[in-house]
Amino acid sequence: MIRQAIRFGFVGFLSTAIHIITGGLMIHAGINPLLANPIAFMIAFGASFVGHFAYTFKGNEANWMRAFLRFLTVALLGFLINQSVLLSLLALKAFHAFACLILSTSAAAMVSFALSRSWAFSERTKPWADAYRCLGETKPKV
Repeated sequence: MIRQAIRFGFVGFLSTAIHIITGGLMIHAGINPLLANPIAFMIAFGASFVGHFAYTFKGNEANWMRAFLRFLTVALLGFLINQSVLLSLLALKAFHAFACLILSTSAAAMVSFALSRSWAFSERTKPWADAYRCLGETKPKV
């Protein structure tokens, strides 16, 4: 799992760089930042998916279409977590904006890694299945 986390961080770093560079170039070219950011996110998402599918989680034998749709869900959730945490931290005015960005991005990355590993790039249909096995149960109690 440590090796996977390092690979996840590497692919995530490259994807983040693609996002920032692409968005920055579009803003520099005069495109509204509110339009540039989602376009840059979509481009970075494509690179991120390919990197995670082919490198980070390559041994998981997941169906690529299912993994794509699941990872899209994870990425959008991560984007929402990142924005929410960032807005909350900025509103507190307790940290510098850059520190807030690092904290919000880190929070989103941890959630994204957990969901990517346990669900998006897995053949399992239920991300909580391992939790039940750890408790010694085969299925949830109803």
